[in-house]
Amino acid sequence: MGLDNFAYDADHRVIVCRICQSCILPKEQSWSTHLRSKPHHMKGDELQRTIDHFSSYDLRTFDELRDRTARSWRKVTSCPPIQGLQTHDGYTCVCVKDKCNFSTLRELTIRSHVATHGMKASRHTSAAPLWRECKLQTYFASRSLIDYFEVQPVTLSRSINGLATQSTSTLPADEDQLFQALKADVEQASHDLNKKAEVVQGNMNSSSNGDQLPWLVQTGFPTHLHGLRDVEITSSYALPPRLENDHDDNGNGNRNGNDDDDDDDDENENEDDDDVYVDIDDGSIEGDSHHIAVEEEAGGSADGDDTDLRRILAAAEKILWDAHKLCSDRSPDRKMTPHHAKRLGNFRGDVRGWRAGNEFRTFKKAATLQTYFRIWKQLLAYYYRVVYREDGHFTRDSGDQVLPRDVIETTSQQRQAMGDIISALRRQDQVMDSVSSGRAKKRPGKRGNSGEADGQRDDELKQAIRNFYVSLICQTIGVKPFRSPVLSFCAMRSRSKPLVRRTDDAENRNLRSTWREPANYNSDLSALIWTAQLVLFDFVCFAKQDDEDGISNLLDEMCERYFQQTTQTPFGYMLLWRMFIFKTVAGISIKHHARWSIDGETVDYKGIKLRINQVSELVLSEYQQAKAILYEDLLFGMLDETAPFNAAKLHDDLDGDHYGFSWLTDKRNDRKLAGTQDALLREIEKRAGLRQAFVRRSETDASIRLCPKAMAVYEAEVQEFLKRMLIAIHIGAGFPLQQSELLSVTWMNSEARRSVFVWEKKVLIHVRTNTKLDLSGVEKDHIRFLPSAIGALLLTYLAFVQPLRQVFLRQSQPGALLSPHLWSKLDGKVWDSGSLNAGLKRACIRARIPKVQTIWWRQVANSIVKEKFSASQQANFDNNDRERLEDEQGGGNHATHGARPTNYFLKSYHTSSSSAPWTVSSLLHRGYQASLCWHSLFSLDAVLQGKRPLVISIDDEE
Repeated sequence: MGLDNFAYDADHRVIVCRICQSCILPKEQSWSTHLRSKPHHMKGDELQRTIDHFSSYDLRTFDELRDRTARSWRKVTSCPPIQGLQTHDGYTCVCVKDKCNFSTLRELTIRSHVATHGMKASRHTSAAPLWRECKLQTYFASRSLIDYFEVQPVTLSRSINGLATQSTSTLPADEDQLFQALKADVEQASHDLNKKAEVVQGNMNSSSNGDQLPWLVQTGFPTHLHGLRDVEITSSYALPPRLENDHDDNGNGNRNGNDDDDDDDDENENEDDDDVYVDIDDGSIEGDSHHIAVEEEAGGSADGDDTDLRRILAAAEKILWDAHKLCSDRSPDRKMTPHHAKRLGNFRGDVRGWRAGNEFRTFKKAATLQTYFRIWKQLLAYYYRVVYREDGHFTRDSGDQVLPRDVIETTSQQRQAMGDIISALRRQDQVMDSVSSGRAKKRPGKRGNSGEADGQRDDELKQAIRNFYVSLICQTIGVKPFRSPVLSFCAMRSRSKPLVRRTDDAENRNLRSTWREPANYNSDLSALIWTAQLVLFDFVCFAKQDDEDGISNLLDEMCERYFQQTTQTPFGYMLLWRMFIFKTVAGISIKHHARWSIDGETVDYKGIKLRINQVSELVLSEYQQAKAILYEDLLFGMLDETAPFNAAKLHDDLDGDHYGFSWLTDKRNDRKLAGTQDALLREIEKRAGLRQAFVRRSETDASIRLCPKAMAVYEAEVQEFLKRMLIAIHIGAGFPLQQSELLSVTWMNSEARRSVFVWEKKVLIHVRTNTKLDLSGVEKDHIRFLPSAIGALLLTYLAFVQPLRQVFLRQSQPGALLSPHLWSKLDGKVWDSGSLNAGLKRACIRARIPKVQTIWWRQVANSIVKEKFSASQQANFDNNDRERLEDEQGGGNHATHGARPTNYFLKSYHTSSSSAPWTVSSLLHRGYQASLCWHSLFSLDAVLQGKRPLVISIDDEE
């Protein structure tokens, strides 16, 4: 029972009980009796607080109310009705004007009453009434206290929804002002909440243990970030817009920045971050409404300072790529030896640190290097804005607020190195100014001197940046970790915007920052640690360029002082933080779960719902379109679609390992493959329409040649066919492979063993993932059997189309050979890592099902295995591949790095992490059973054989 059930009428000075539709006697004892009774049943604290509230009103006594009723009949007009008080239809006496106020609800009673005035009721007429009808109310409903008084009839008005409502009087000016102020405060509260959400709340001393995240308590990030605005946190390390002439010196144009499959944990324990993908923003603040306003300083304006930062970052990136050449196995400048790698990776500083698997891992994918180096450039940008610049970047909202600049304590080496960097830039500016003003004149025979001077100035800048990076590493910070700019930067990187559902509207997508998932944040620590090892090795090599035998001793000395878990240095803290997160992340529950409907036919994950039958519809859609492209366009309609290549009639030597071998070159298939090598070429030769399309006479020498444009059109159709096959295999073969694994599939032997095999009347794909390319690395096999119809389509394509593509390729590149990669272009370029994700989105549009991404599908596939298959069936699936999905946040990387076909298909499979070895037979059997369960769940064989036809136009795309 709330206070809204009781109304105070200031005019009558009474309390009205809306439920009982009567007033409450103005006595505390009456209040208590009324509130304890039905229907209120109040007691205890609620009863006492309600009575206290009633006592705050200015109430008339019972006698005053009776006198007011007696005087009311003398008024010319009746009073307005009391809101909440019951209104009755009644009668009032008018026999003796201004002398009688008798009122009643019954007509018989009023008739009897007029006799007291010596009148007969029969004399009552409309022209000379003795009584009249009216609206009556009484303060109290108790029979002994009833005392009716006349009120005005209730006037009704139309509300917005068309219903009749009682008209209300206009609020007094002071009350209206109050409510306007309250409404404004409600609006302001919303703004205040948004402002508070923009600021980090660093109070980790919550009374609830559930509010404390162990990894945040361990690192102390909330305390360091307390009171800082999330917008300023992000912009503190955001990379400025790139200069137009900035370029990536590594020669790789891929700047996606996805993390790789490398495991960088220093303890070589079971906790891997193989697929803990980094959720890293590009960091650009170009066009950002929160652009940093910087004051003019001595030596340049805000624009000039931004240019300085961009020039520094461009030079820093070159340094990092040059440093990578020292450890790259593809570089002639390589100086990294296994002994150096052991020393860099010995974070313990004892014998246990020398065990296998702890060494510095030199191999990183190009996209991973881009990500790692970008984070280090963000570290430099953070130091420049927060530490070097006078404004310190962050806004102080209160006098006692502690900003990062107040906590960071730079060393003399750091200050000297940053000063050298700025000095090098100013010397470069002086030379450029002299050149532009004409003071620098070219002299005959002196042209090379200018170039040497420019090179020297570039070397000065690079050396200053190299010294600055090393000064960040070589710092002792004691018990206050955030004295280090590096660890302060680590705290900034712990904030990110939360994941949003794809169905959220634009307003809900503009969410405030939250703490990052610890598993993903650990990838930041891995990036910083690995790059710091690289920087340290580069510095040592530079310092010992004239005494390479001294590299090991200097490396030992620096690692022992600054790069071990027992040292109170930036990276000593960072190593401990990462180890702590590795050990605790397994106990943190996942935020996003796939949920199944009651009937088990629909799965809902991150706001996207998918029915089980829509999976088979997607596979069927892509299969039908691939089949139409193959038979109608690529094969020129020459084959009967009802008689595709049958894997059951083919042979394959799984031991064949010589270059170029596949089932196509197996001698046992010669009769079945007879004529396929030049079948399409002969078809072009004998059909006039095809000759007209493909054959052209040169305008210069009248020679005959194949038309380049016609070949390009044919290749475009090939690519469309492969796009459909990619999705059909990804969805239909079994538990989905990662992008890097699937795009690494090869159809014939090259330097490595192929991925496509024919075995037991089925087409299978076998790839092996390398998580660590070193002597301690673990390789994992992934075997998928294709549905029969999809396998037959693939075999037909390889047998007929690939030979014609070989002919076309050699027209433009004489002597060239086709790429062994299945998903590659005619020139041999393998599809990039985003092809699978983009293709899946388009396939969903064609199939008219919800549009999903590859990571979404892999997570849902994991839920399907758990939900739909028994424990014995689940044992056949790749548990390692499924378990690493728990923290997966992004797609794979370039196909040729993350996965490769196995080199020894028929050898026993042993790994250091397996409790029992698997023979290749058991791997094949488990892979077959897993694929069979998958095919049966979605009835793929029946669907693809046409028992459930689904006709979808190839061109039906958005």
